Amino acid sequence: ENPLTYYRYGDLLEDDGKTDQAVKMFQKAVELGPLEAEFYAALGRVTHRKGDKQEGLRLMKLSLELDPDNPWLADTVKRYEEEAAKDN
Repeated sequence: ENPLTYYRYGDLLEDDGKTDQAVKMFQKAVELGPLEAEFYAALGRVTHRKGDKQEGLRLMKLSLELDPDNPWLADTVKRYEEEAAKDN
């Protein structure tokens, strides 16, 4: 099984507004490719979008740990942290 297939299918599902199905695809991608930052980022993004902001932040932080030089991830983590601080 190729984790990239699940990742790409998850992207298509997310684009179609099928977030529950996208989460399942991204979870499978993470399971098969646990060292791929982009898989955690995708799962974090859709989880955050669905309203579970703390879990979305946690997943984005994992992604950033795997790819610490990625400016988009660093910005996204910062934005999610700021949103979490406002919610508290």
